[in-house]
Amino acid sequence: MSPRSRINLAAFAYDLAGFLFTGAVFLRLPELTGSRAGGSESQLNGLVQALASGGYAALALRMGVWSDRMARHLSCRLGTVLSGTAALIAAGAGSPVALVGLVVAFWCCNSLFWPALQGGLGDLAPDRERSRWVATFNVSWCLGKAAGFLVAGILVQLFGAKNAIAVAGVIAIASGFAVPRLPSSGPRPDPVPSSTSSGRFLIAAWLANFAAFGVGNILVSQLPVLGRSLGEPATLIDGQLFVLFGAQVVSFFVLVHWHGWIDKKKPFLVAGVAMVVPPLLLPGIESAWLRMPLLFVTGLSFGFAYQASLTYSLRRGGARGKRAGIHEAVLGTGASLLPLLAGQAALLAGGVRGAFLVAGGAAAVLALVQVWLVRRT
Repeated sequence: MSPRSRINLAAFAYDLAGFLFTGAVFLRLPELTGSRAGGSESQLNGLVQALASGGYAALALRMGVWSDRMARHLSCRLGTVLSGTAALIAAGAGSPVALVGLVVAFWCCNSLFWPALQGGLGDLAPDRERSRWVATFNVSWCLGKAAGFLVAGILVQLFGAKNAIAVAGVIAIASGFAVPRLPSSGPRPDPVPSSTSSGRFLIAAWLANFAAFGVGNILVSQLPVLGRSLGEPATLIDGQLFVLFGAQVVSFFVLVHWHGWIDKKKPFLVAGVAMVVPPLLLPGIESAWLRMPLLFVTGLSFGFAYQASLTYSLRRGGARGKRAGIHEAVLGTGASLLPLLAGQAALLAGGVRGAFLVAGGAAAVLALVQVWLVRRT
């Protein structure tokens, strides 16, 4: 198997483990807290997302630089072992505090994996094929993410959340065996951007990804609350998340073949609208099946945001691990900050609707900034 194929396989397996773990944890927490679906559960879920993603964002910056100075595959494999071990311990956690602490540890360990793997991908990819390589890579990890939520719903329904969490730990450790040898790129300086225009597109792409992961984590933490309040089974709750991130996979498939979006302004506007409108409508829809088309539209916008952010980050030579770390830190900050705000809004509003308002409102503000940036190019 070629190094490129092994990178894609590792990305698929590790994200399958990560979101099998996440999907099961948000169905396990209410069992430990005894809470009913509502504002307090929304606040707790938002806090968990904030702590886990915030820890990941802080460490990703450092780990990206570190991966430029050491063999990248060693960083990846260490991350899989540590995160898998955290998940296996979490399966036996008997208190919500212990479980939340292990969730944070799991996602902090991810910082050893993703910047290093992405930096290695950027080093291997030929310049003219880099966008295509990135899109194929994105298909791989996003398939794992979508499948993780689907498998979580099935395993929790059949065997319980504790066993589902343990399975996630085993898969996380096993994914390290797929990582190919990825030497360090060396501590080379980051080159100067070729133009102010390319710098603005990079910043706009980072903002789009900040919004995508923030809104995405709000949906991951709040759709279970909405579903539980309506009496939906675990398979249907996590099935909606499968649709959301399955749409992201579809978006990446399109971007494997279409490169006309690069350095263009309109895609940022279209993706922004697709990220803003559906979250505002979701809490008013009682049928999960009717929510799914809106989630599909939002998932398509997530795909563009991530593709743009990683493509622009790996575009230039030099310290790709460092820029991949910045890319991951930006998305991690969005994934931390917005769910925390959403949880507080849900508590103040006395229900999950407040969380969805934060998702749509934040996405709208960030979309306006992105459009302003690219219109100046």
